[in-house]
Amino acid sequence: MKTSRWTALFRALEGVLVREYEKGGTAASIKAAMDRAIDQLHSETRGTRNRAQSLVARTSEKLRHTLDRDRKDQPPGPPSS
Repeated sequence: MKTSRWTALFRALEGVLVREYEKGGTAASIKAAMDRAIDQLHSETRGTRNRAQSLVARTSEKLRHTLDRDRKDQPPGPPSS
């Protein structure tokens, strides 16, 4: 059975929480450890997010260009009220 990315994410965060708790960590040290783990996950996935954002931006620009070109090619319609 394949583990989902969400399951892996929660297992990793749970591991951080359990380690800090077992060390007798305070709420502040547990929060700091969780923040570091989340920051690491963000840095590991930043490239994928940036590529997806770039793809959406390029696709939107192409669509906008196509729609603008199609509007210019159409004869003017009756005036709107």
